[in-house]
Amino acid sequence: MKYTSMQDLQALASNKLKTRPTPKQARALLRVQEILVTTAQVLERHPPADLSTTLIAENAGIPVSSIYRYFPGIEDLLDELYEQATEQLNAQIMAVMNEWTPAEDWKEKLYKALSVIRVFLNEHPFYRALHLLIMARRGPQTLQEERHKPFTQFLAERWRNGLDGFSGGDADVVARISVQMALTLEDLMARQTDPENETVYFDELNKAMQQYLRLYLSQNEAVD
Repeated sequence: MKYTSMQDLQALASNKLKTRPTPKQARALLRVQEILVTTAQVLERHPPADLSTTLIAENAGIPVSSIYRYFPGIEDLLDELYEQATEQLNAQIMAVMNEWTPAEDWKEKLYKALSVIRVFLNEHPFYRALHLLIMARRGPQTLQEERHKPFTQFLAERWRNGLDGFSGGDADVVARISVQMALTLEDLMARQTDPENETVYFDELNKAMQQYLRLYLSQNEAVD
């Protein structure tokens, strides 16, 4: 099994926490980052059911009390890791979307955006287990509501302006459904352990999204 590189893990451990106050002391912040990185490593190497603060502390070589100093419980720790990971994933997707040139065919851009999800999961194997743990607790609809807004707004604004030859529908509704379909891909990919199944699901979801968007977008190049 491929593991996330230490460089990538450390990049996920932001200098600013997303779910709780960021420690002011550099030493404390380093300890929090160490805890987050170790949690990701444990998720890659152990079944999700085995995850505990004790196991994380053992792998980090620190007392369990050090974890509770910053995170009241394992769910709080997972929430922070999830927020930091999804922030990076979302930024990568948005970077692809922001590079959308008027002449670029929307089908090509769709493939690139979906590929970001696939590559991220392959380069960060811990995210598969993390995503499923968070979804089991919060529910898929809640995750979609939390995640889709920036992408929905981007696409809706684009299509309201007639780009990609959009016509025949409500831009806000079509954008929201499109983003929810993409998040479905993330969920399906997170559940796959067989690379062949992963490829099948990716290709089928891409086809399904293309068929849906063909109802509203031009078959030709994007319209300036």
